[in-house]
Amino acid sequence: MGTHRAWLPPGVIRGCLVAWCAWVCLSCEPPPPPDLPLEAAGRNVIVIVIDSLRPDHLGYGGYSRSTSPFIDKIASESVTFDEAFSSSSFTQQSISTLMSGLFPSRTGSTEWGVPPFESSMTLGEIYARAGYRTAFFSNTLVLEDPLFSQGFEEVQILGDRWDYSGGGLQLSKKAADFAAAHRDERFLMYLHYLDPHAPYRPPKELHRRFVDEIYPNPMPLYPQVRDQCYELVQSGFGPGDPRFDDMVTRYDAEIALVDQAIEALFKDLEASGLLKESIVVITSDHGEEFLDHQFVDHAWTLYNESLRVPLLVWTPGIHPLRTDQRAGLADLLPTLLELSDIPYAADSFDGKALFQSTDTGFHLEPRQKVHVAEVLIQNRNILRTVMVGRWKYIAAWKWHPPEERAAALKATLVPATDIWSSPIREELYDLESDPGETSDVSSQHPDVVSRFRNHLENYLASCAKVEGRAPTAFSPEQEAALKSLGYL
Repeated sequence: MGTHRAWLPPGVIRGCLVAWCAWVCLSCEPPPPPDLPLEAAGRNVIVIVIDSLRPDHLGYGGYSRSTSPFIDKIASESVTFDEAFSSSSFTQQSISTLMSGLFPSRTGSTEWGVPPFESSMTLGEIYARAGYRTAFFSNTLVLEDPLFSQGFEEVQILGDRWDYSGGGLQLSKKAADFAAAHRDERFLMYLHYLDPHAPYRPPKELHRRFVDEIYPNPMPLYPQVRDQCYELVQSGFGPGDPRFDDMVTRYDAEIALVDQAIEALFKDLEASGLLKESIVVITSDHGEEFLDHQFVDHAWTLYNESLRVPLLVWTPGIHPLRTDQRAGLADLLPTLLELSDIPYAADSFDGKALFQSTDTGFHLEPRQKVHVAEVLIQNRNILRTVMVGRWKYIAAWKWHPPEERAAALKATLVPATDIWSSPIREELYDLESDPGETSDVSSQHPDVVSRFRNHLENYLASCAKVEGRAPTAFSPEQEAALKSLGYL
């Protein structure tokens, strides 16, 4: 019986040979270099949070003004996440997530003045147990409750006023001194810089960096612009109006101020020889609204101008790159534990490590992420969002449109909203075709809305719904100061 062979045209044979040769060549190539070197595992860890910082107001983020020359330099030497998001547009809830690796409703920080659960394992506690000296330095009293700094050995809140501004250089000096005092030990520092948070009071020399003449009648964000925002917009307030442009310029000048403070910190650490032994993360707790959705301020909405944050990971020997892989503040704790070679249970966090260790170093771990963010304040809006791939779903338990927000803040009686019930309002955005979140497409995609609603229901069902956790009690002086800063 004869042997039968399938006949292949010569072109197909040549194509197969070319593909085979290419595979052989690729298999002989060395693997890509690690994004972070293996030696990073034994280094100090410094987490820098710059309050209210929008990445699109930074030079490396494409901004036209030179607000951040030093941070831009660090970004060019870092793994830079261009699609990084906070888990809240409100400081207390976003920092609860950063410290615990859990989304806000799972941390217990579910109202203004309500700290996270005491039982939560935090960044400071885990590193202290691993033998690190730990320090928490902040110049915002919003994080004054000890549960926000739980587990840190040394805690200093440097500001003595709720509207403290311009203290970044002092904070950097405190951090550099702590590092020098513990130069022979491993350490973890958490540094929270208040600027560029309102009230936007930059030094004149930095203000003049961006304008020839300083506008003579600046409008304070709190209470004037925010409390009159709807009426101001109706009368033409916005880009091109000198009052609005001056407000944004003052914000930009405060970014320049904190950029100098970060540069001072790096220089002091370099002079002491400690910079080369450190991993540094630079991020923010949330963004800031400048009429992107007809309002100003933050902690009102979950649109991306309020949620997108910078995220830079820097250390000596890093392989710099920019990635559009989505990341969140919930990912930061497991990421740092992975980089520090501290054992952890991955399923104990909502976030996922952004890098994975190998025999040669740490490689960026590409994966599809489910990102959850929340803002839970009874006298404001109560919202949750879920982002997966191109879709962003927003559900509201309480919704004040821009024209109602000033009155909501002034209300003396605020009916309690059950944050564990069903939402009263839903939105859906296609971020690929509509990155500015201008067109709600929920009615066109009911199947997508249903899928996201189910995901949110499952998330809430997994949360510990502890009742009766009262907000922090404030003295009359603290309450007056909080109102001046826009929190109440």
